[in-house]
Amino acid sequence: MKLDFKKNITASVYIDNTKLIDSDESKVYGKVDEDKGELYIYVKNPKSGRSIKMVFRTYAEELQNEDI
Repeated sequence: MKLDFKKNITASVYIDNTKLIDSDESKVYGKVDEDKGELYIYVKNPKSGRSIKMVFRTYAEELQNEDI
């Protein structure tokens, strides 16, 4: 998964029906750990300092054209 983090990306964060971070007040940052096959996405509210960390793990290999 690749995201262009050079652009201004914003996000709203909800848990159940409770909004924790509003997209108008957020910034999205990302980090890739290729050794572990993990993508970390952080959604931060700079005004409150509150942030959410999401970890996405790779469970499947990418197939090459000759493998299909």
